[in-house]
Amino acid sequence: MFCGQCGKNLPDDVSFCQLCGRPTALTPIASSFANAATAPAQASFAKQEIRVSHAPYEWFAFQVLCFAACSASCVFLISMASATSNPDEFQKVGGSTIGVLFTAIWASQTWKKIQIVEPASDRSFKRKHRLFLLRLFGFVSMVLLVACASGVASGRSQTKVSSLAEEVVELNREQTELDQRFAQTFTGKNFVQPASLSSPQVSANSLREIEQYASASEDLGGRKEALLQGKAAPLLRAQFEAARVMFSATEELYRYASDPSRQVHLENGVVVIGGIDEYEKRVDAVNDALRKFNAASATLNEEQGRFRTSSSTSR
Repeated sequence: MFCGQCGKNLPDDVSFCQLCGRPTALTPIASSFANAATAPAQASFAKQEIRVSHAPYEWFAFQVLCFAACSASCVFLISMASATSNPDEFQKVGGSTIGVLFTAIWASQTWKKIQIVEPASDRSFKRKHRLFLLRLFGFVSMVLLVACASGVASGRSQTKVSSLAEEVVELNREQTELDQRFAQTFTGKNFVQPASLSSPQVSANSLREIEQYASASEDLGGRKEALLQGKAAPLLRAQFEAARVMFSATEELYRYASDPSRQVHLENGVVVIGGIDEYEKRVDAVNDALRKFNAASATLNEEQGRFRTSSSTSR
C-alpha cells in the first residue's frame, strides 16, 4: 500500500509510515463495491414507485363516465326510435354515435398509459387492473340498461301521446261535422230566436232537433272526457257540464213554448206568449248558460292548442 501523506510504498502489515511516521488505515473497498452494486437496483425501485403513484386512474374514470354518458344517450335514442317505429327518430342517433367513438378512443389511450406506468406483467397489477375494469364494466352496463329501459318507456309514451292526439283530432272533427249539420237545420239557423218559437208546433219541432243534437254532443263529450285523463280532462269536464246546462235550459225553453196552453204566437216579429215572466226567465237562463259554455269552450280550445303543439314538438 502507499502512504497517504508522503506516498511511500509500504508493506501491507505496517501501522505507521516508515518515512513520515503517519498512521496508515485500510480503505473499506468491499463496502464501496457492495454499495455501488446495490445502488442501481435501489434507484430503479424508487423510480418505479414514483411512476406507480402517478397512474392516471382518476382521469381514466372520468373518461369512462363520458363514454357511459354518450353510450347511454345513443342507446336511449335507439330504444326510443325502435319503440315508436318511426324512421325519422333514427336520424338523431348519428351525433351521439360520434361521441361514443371519440370517448372510447380517448379512454383507450389513457388505459395504455396506465399499463405503461403499471406493467401488466406484474401479478398485483394484473389483479388490480382486472378488478378496476370489472367495476367500470358493471357501472357502464347498468347505465346502458337504464338508458335502454328509459328509451323504450319514452318511445311508448310518445306513441301513446301521438295516438291520443290523433283520436282527439278525430273527435273534434266529428263534433265540427255535428255542429255544421245542426247549423243547417231550422232550429240551428234560428237558435232561440222568435222564428223557432213562433208557435207551439214550431217549438215542438225545435225541441226534437235540439234534443237530438244535445244527445249526439253529449256522447262525443263523454268519449273525449274518457280519452283525456290528463291536464285537459278538468277543462273538458267543465265544458261538458256547461253544455249540459245549456242544452237543459234550451230544452226547457222549447218545452215551455211548445205547450199549447201558453198561447204562443208571433206578432210584428215579436214572440207573444202567455206568462211572459216565466218565458223571459227561461230565455235568461239559456243566455246565461250559453255564455258559460262559450267561456268554457274558449279555455278548453286554448289548452288543446297547447297540447297539439307539444305533441307535434315531441314528434
